[in-house]
Amino acid sequence: MKIEELIDKYFEGETSCEEERRLGRFFAGNGVPPHLERYRPLFAHLGHEARAHGKRPARRRTATARILFLAADIAACLLLAFGIGRMVTHTPATPESFVVINGVRHTDPALVERKAREAMQDVILSPEELQGLMFPDLEQDQ
Repeated sequence: MKIEELIDKYFEGETSCEEERRLGRFFAGNGVPPHLERYRPLFAHLGHEARAHGKRPARRRTATARILFLAADIAACLLLAFGIGRMVTHTPATPESFVVINGVRHTDPALVERKAREAMQDVILSPEELQGLMFPDLEQDQ
């Protein structure tokens, strides 16, 4: 088969590994015709890649490694299932609002609101008290 036909076959995606290695060897050599020089970077790299991959031995997992990976997969699935189940069934242990009065915890929203308003009333200052806090020197002059 001529090299041009092999190039066409490559671009059609119909070449075998051996044919691609042949293209790589051809373009890695010195006898490339001028009209095919534009393909040199593509196929020279392809030949280099084929040589690099051919030297590596295939790695295989041992039986122990497969068992460990299987155990890790099962543990991850169980942990995921437990986490999802916990999220679905989780209810808050305490209500959102509460007040402690004389050491007793009250969760009634109406009582909480009433006690909060009472506490705010104790904080409210009269205009005279506010002026005394802001300008203490004015009281001494009068």
